[in-house]
Amino acid sequence: MTQVDNLIKYIPDLVSRNVLDVGCGEGAFVLDVLSRGGRVVAVEPHTGRVERLKKIILEKHYPGEVYEAGGENMPFLKNDSFGFINVCEVIEHVVEPEIVLNEVHRVLAKNGKVYISVPNRFGYYDWHFHLYFINWIPRFIAESIVTLLDHTLTPQNKEKQRLSDMHYMTKLGFTRLAREAGFILRDTRIIKISDKFKNPIIRLCAIIVYEIWSFFFLGNFHFILEKIDK
Repeated sequence: MTQVDNLIKYIPDLVSRNVLDVGCGEGAFVLDVLSRGGRVVAVEPHTGRVERLKKIILEKHYPGEVYEAGGENMPFLKNDSFGFINVCEVIEHVVEPEIVLNEVHRVLAKNGKVYISVPNRFGYYDWHFHLYFINWIPRFIAESIVTLLDHTLTPQNKEKQRLSDMHYMTKLGFTRLAREAGFILRDTRIIKISDKFKNPIIRLCAIIVYEIWSFFFLGNFHFILEKIDK
């Protein structure tokens, strides 16, 4: 099952929307949407990835566009342009998360939606560096451990970004950041819990257990954002 398959559960008409992929990487999400008949615009700061994806899109005659740019300064003059924006495994790598969220808000259409993943600051396993409990340790100590164990370069950290330069967040911290940017947000796991448990008391208990468990053990949070006027 692909990311598109998972997102369609929350946004059934995703493929028919005008889609933007922020930080598209090697382009798996972009190509999946395009193969289903959708149209995608993507931004990616790494030249090699941009050129490879452009070549594939051209060879397959897909209606997609790829721009070499970062999320902080997207090359779209028109506001309110995209009905869905994908920000998957990106926010931790950018320079200024606040600016990226403001840019996403700017180009998101009214009634548009955003999917965003956010690494948990206190998750017990770090999937960038493949280490357990590293996020429970102060960053200046964690950096030394990562270097000592030679985990600075993994398939999930090809640019050798330092742990202390990445933006991991608590759920409360990201919620505050998203609201300041002009979004309301929903946790996809809470959506699933609400759908599964119809009894309000059982549902509330399940959500409380989830919130406590997720604070220390969840690796990533997954949110659907919707635009509100600032």
